[in-house]
Amino acid sequence: MGAVAKRYAKALFEVAKEREELDKIEQDLQYTDQVLREHPDLVRFLTHPLVKKETKKELIGTVFAEQLSPTTLSLLRLLVDRERENELSGIATYFVRLANEVRGLVDVVVTTATPLLPEKQEVLRQQLARMTGKKVRLHFVVDEGVLGGITVKIGDLIYDGTVRGKLSRFERLIATTKS
Repeated sequence: MGAVAKRYAKALFEVAKEREELDKIEQDLQYTDQVLREHPDLVRFLTHPLVKKETKKELIGTVFAEQLSPTTLSLLRLLVDRERENELSGIATYFVRLANEVRGLVDVVVTTATPLLPEKQEVLRQQLARMTGKKVRLHFVVDEGVLGGITVKIGDLIYDGTVRGKLSRFERLIATTKS
């Protein structure tokens, strides 16, 4: 994530905190990021250098006015004015990080081959809360390619306890001992 995205995220965070809109702005950013991921043509239009800024801002108003807060709409229009439309994903990521620090919260992505039962999810949440010393918000991903086991991603740290990961480490160990 670049320095530009961090600057915008910090400024947005300060405004959101002052207005007590952290949760709403976070939801707005996630919604906007999702819409842009699902509609690559919209992204191409918003980042195209030949499309006038006013046209881009009108489209933002048309697409997002009913779903987003005025603060988030202002950010999107500002990004267009400053030709920083492509920074939105980084801004959203860093904003969530800042908001989570204030909340004492950590987002954790858990990847398994099959869905975890609710009881196991809760046990995992409690263990991770003890380990991190923070409240834990779990995001689950099912990936049959992991074969079995679990991958836990906390920020930039990845704990790989999958069968695929163990096999990969075993292959590397064999390869290095043959040399």
